[in-house]
Amino acid sequence: MLIPYMVICFIFGALFYFTKNIILISAVLSALFLTFYLGKRSLALFLAAFFVFGYISSYFQNEATEHKINKLMRFNKVEGYVVDKYNNNVLITNFKENYKILVNLKQARVGVGDYLIVNSNILLLPNYSKRFYYSKGIIAKANIINFKVQEKNNIITFLIKNKYRLIEKLLDIDKISGAFLSGILFGYTKNIEDDYYKIFDELGITHILAVSGFNLGIIYLFFNKIFSNFSYILRKILTLCICFIFVFIAAFEASILRAFLMIVFLNIARFLKRPSSSINNMFLAMLLMLIRNIFLIFNGGFIFSFGATLGILLLNSYFKKYNDDISASISTFLFTFPIVLLYRGYFSLLSLMINILISPFVAFLTVASFISTTLYFIFEFDFILYFPLYLGRIFINFLKVIQDYNVLFYFNINYVTLFSYYFLIIINFVFVKLKNKRILNYVLGSILLLSILYKPNNLLISFINVGQGDSIFIETPNRHCILIDTGPSCLDYLAAESKVVPFIKKRGYNKIDLFIITHPHKDHFSGFDYILKNFHVKRVAASFKISNVDFLYLVKGDKILVDNVELDVLYPQNIIYKDDKNENALVLSLKYKDFSMLLPSDADLDNIDLESKVYDIIQLPHHGSINSMGLDTIKNYHFRNAIISVGKNNFGHPSVLLLDYLKDSGIKFYRTDVNGNILISTNGKKYFVKGDWNDSE
Repeated sequence: MLIPYMVICFIFGALFYFTKNIILISAVLSALFLTFYLGKRSLALFLAAFFVFGYISSYFQNEATEHKINKLMRFNKVEGYVVDKYNNNVLITNFKENYKILVNLKQARVGVGDYLIVNSNILLLPNYSKRFYYSKGIIAKANIINFKVQEKNNIITFLIKNKYRLIEKLLDIDKISGAFLSGILFGYTKNIEDDYYKIFDELGITHILAVSGFNLGIIYLFFNKIFSNFSYILRKILTLCICFIFVFIAAFEASILRAFLMIVFLNIARFLKRPSSSINNMFLAMLLMLIRNIFLIFNGGFIFSFGATLGILLLNSYFKKYNDDISASISTFLFTFPIVLLYRGYFSLLSLMINILISPFVAFLTVASFISTTLYFIFEFDFILYFPLYLGRIFINFLKVIQDYNVLFYFNINYVTLFSYYFLIIINFVFVKLKNKRILNYVLGSILLLSILYKPNNLLISFINVGQGDSIFIETPNRHCILIDTGPSCLDYLAAESKVVPFIKKRGYNKIDLFIITHPHKDHFSGFDYILKNFHVKRVAASFKISNVDFLYLVKGDKILVDNVELDVLYPQNIIYKDDKNENALVLSLKYKDFSMLLPSDADLDNIDLESKVYDIIQLPHHGSINSMGLDTIKNYHFRNAIISVGKNNFGHPSVLLLDYLKDSGIKFYRTDVNGNILISTNGKKYFVKGDWNDSE
């Protein structure tokens, strides 16, 4: 069982490279010193070597990625196969150079499977999101200048084109059920409508939309039977080759690649007539995947896939009195629900029951879909697909009924709760013969309980990265919450849907105590109805009339007090009945004990003389526009930090003159387009500011 410890040390080395976390390195060094002290010196040195290996591997992979990006930017040329297409973007994969580029082709007509040579402007990914993109192999974005399609007919174009031909046929017959089956067969979920995907998400069953070991297991067993008359070696080679083709079609998603590698290791062990450990195989698969792409440690799908597999391998035997479906569902749930809480902020109380209930049906549906699509490729008769599509439609209708009775549990899990929970799992299900286990259980159980009950007396203010717009989420010390504005909308992008609602739910909230709209401009007000649809909103407030909603008028002199957090309305002077000018936007002052902050939204501070000009933090008005806060105005204010909520725009926001002034004055500033979501935490005396990407200027 040495391999799991090797891989864990490798991961710690990688995490230390990316985070430079002192606590992490201290914990690793303490564990290695204890191992060395207990006399296992060779083991300690071996594990230390893997820690260094993880660090070095991260360095070289990061440098190699940056080198590829610099090379692309130097030549402004991209070429590769179109492996995905949605809206005006195509995903181009270059298998030779091992990179993916997301290219904006505007209205250009290209097909999935085409080989493109594109002259383009290469765009760097934002720092706050690049690790996630890198985990998917995407190293940059690009805007097209011109392109040409190069004729290529090979196995790659054949597989890609036929995959999407099948998806289009499924959608053509039944748009709803076809999108669902595309998820089951290929992990392709882009055609699932938002309302239906929300049902899967809230019931905690989105994993069935990702191709997994179960799908691959069906293919493996099916073709292993088909080739049963062949010699053992030939049968296994042919079966594994077909499995690899399926992995390729599924775009090397983490869950199916993990399953494929585990099957390969199992077959190698059988061929060599050596014992095989599933846990060792799993960790070895993890190591190989990380050596190929270290950024997978930042990919939620990768974490969930291996977490679910590890849960089954560690816990399944303790529930063997139940059948396999039930024991696997219980094991997966117990091991992964803290991960679900960490990424989503909630889970369904019906999730375990639903997963147990649907497992046999999903298994049957997957087999039926696989057989039907295989026959369709051979005979190309539409009616062959009717049966699985009909089953898919029944399944979705069933989920719609269940959703009406669904109950969601919201909880903002912290890392102390997370680690104490997993230590309890490990002690009780892995190291079952550990001495003094009862004492450790009491200690860890107490830590777990205290971490759940503990509520830090801090005010949290989050500037959500919504693009060119504003959305601010405020959490009071007693977990009341205030939302100010909803962000913009553009074409098929609605910030409230894509960014704001997921952010608030991830923080563990299903209600909003106070919802403030500063003014009815599109970049602040577009998601108003969507917020009301997705949360129980106790009170709405604005300085202008909002139709068909009970709301509170706000004017200068009004005060809002929530848990000793005070919001003072500094502007406008009078109620506005019909006016959407920036000059009439709400200006709010936030105070909590000795901490103060100015929130001017899009107001023109050049023409508004505020009584107080001393704050700890100021949000620059109108996304950093020089026309809303000129140099003469900003010099009259005294503050230590600035926040700029801004996205891609053609208005010159934020102003270079304002940024230069902040730099020259030694004022740290944070931008949502650079730092991502920005969090301010304060106990009323001291405060700190951090973003998803923590570099500030």
